[in-house]
Amino acid sequence: MLLMADGKARVRFDCNRGGGDYKIAAGQLTFGPLISTRMACPQDSLDAPFMRDLQRAASFFVQDGRLFLELPYDSGTMRFRSSPGPVELLGTVVYMDLEGGFFAIKDDDGKTYEPVNLPETFKKNGLQVRVTARVRDDVGSIHMVGEIIEIVTITQQ
Repeated sequence: MLLMADGKARVRFDCNRGGGDYKIAAGQLTFGPLISTRMACPQDSLDAPFMRDLQRAASFFVQDGRLFLELPYDSGTMRFRSSPGPVELLGTVVYMDLEGGFFAIKDDDGKTYEPVNLPETFKKNGLQVRVTARVRDDVGSIHMVGEIIEIVTITQQ
C-alpha cells in the first residue's frame, strides 16, 4: 500500500492492483471505495478480504516503524511494514509470446519479473543476467506474469 500526498492510495491486493481515496486525521485513517483489477487469483487468495478490511479501517497507530489499522468492533488489526529494499537476482532474460510479446526475467528460483526499463542491449532471449531492482507496486501491467520491477543495475553473466 502506498499512500500518496494527494489523498490517493495505491494498493496491491495479492495478484490484483488498484486503489482509491483515503483521508487521514488525528488517529484516523479511512478509505473511500477501492477499485482493483480483476485478475483471477489462486483459490486461497486473500485479495477480497484485504480490500474489504481496508475499507472498514476505523483508526490507526504507528509502532516501531509499522502501521497498524484497527478494524471496528474489535474485529481485528491489519499490520503493515515498510517496503522491502532492493531485489537482487540472478536470472535469465526470456521472451514471452503474450500480448504482442515482451521480455521478462526469470530468476534461478523460477520466479518471473516484468522489468519496466530493460535496456535494448539486454533484450536477448536466454541471456544470463545479474539484476538489482526495485519492486514497483505502484504500477500495473496488462501482462501480469510476475512482479513489476524497475532495474537499478544490470550486468550480463
